Amino acid sequence: MRIILILLCVLSSLSLPSLLQAKTPQEQTIELPNYLVKQLKIEKNKITHLVFIDLWRSYEGQGDELIVANLPQPFLAQSQQIWLQPEMNVTQAQLTEFQQYFPNIAPLILDRSSKISRLLNVWQSPFHVLLKNNKQIFSGNKTALVSYITKQYPDEKTAIKTLLNMLKTPSETAHAPPTLLTKMTKQHKPLVGDQAPQFSHQSILGKQISLSAALDALTTTKPLSVIFIDSLCPMPHFPNCEVKLKQLNELVSKKPDRHWVGVINSYYVTEQSAKKFVQDFGINIPLFFDQDNAVFKAYDVYATPYQVDINRDGFIIKRSDTIH
Repeated sequence: MRIILILLCVLSSLSLPSLLQAKTPQEQTIELPNYLVKQLKIEKNKITHLVFIDLWRSYEGQGDELIVANLPQPFLAQSQQIWLQPEMNVTQAQLTEFQQYFPNIAPLILDRSSKISRLLNVWQSPFHVLLKNNKQIFSGNKTALVSYITKQYPDEKTAIKTLLNMLKTPSETAHAPPTLLTKMTKQHKPLVGDQAPQFSHQSILGKQISLSAALDALTTTKPLSVIFIDSLCPMPHFPNCEVKLKQLNELVSKKPDRHWVGVINSYYVTEQSAKKFVQDFGINIPLFFDQDNAVFKAYDVYATPYQVDINRDGFIIKRSDTIH
């Protein structure tokens, strides 16, 4: 009886997950889609290095292309790099054009409907996943990758030193070829201190919204807050979006002297569905549907909700993924 009581006490101290012993991502068997295996002729005796990219960030020199190129030679010899662009805000034509500037990024595949991203639970890019014998042995961003490589290849001191120095460099733009620099100039990201890109659109209520008119309407020293929103919320790749939208509604209600403009992402949705989203979440600020995501691209915004504050002179004074 005493033994039974002791066992019950021990069992009661364990949580259900510990009893179930759920596999960690590193222990899970990963079966890549057959079309991918056949198309790429994946070498089973090598590590499969999946590199998830965001071509818009690569254009700006914020991709991981140079990180991958400078990985230790023993690792590169033992691995097979496969580049994947999630089908989010990108078309096949844009991907083909991108390869003209990055011919060394190959093979490069458009991840249709983000199937592979979902399979591997990848919701950001650039991002890296390493597979060996259908087992996931690593998953993380470039900093985590360099840390992993450092532990696996401690004797490759020169390569590791190069990688660590690259992590300290804020941008890889200086290393880009001239043709890429030309392309990147068109994709300039407006930062704090830069002039805010102009916009003028009809709101979802039929009224005209423009940046210049919104700035002219400022009556206090408080800035205009432009909120970038995705009507696909809630979605896994927009963590806490519902909480942020609730914060936005509370701020709008409590701070009547603030000025707001909302920009709704147009990818994968119609203007009608966007209107329903606004009603469902009770968003009460001037909003417009960003056709072709022109304003999202102009401000280089890819995560939502996202806030850009602009002063009366039209300069950006803050960019943040927090609603404030």
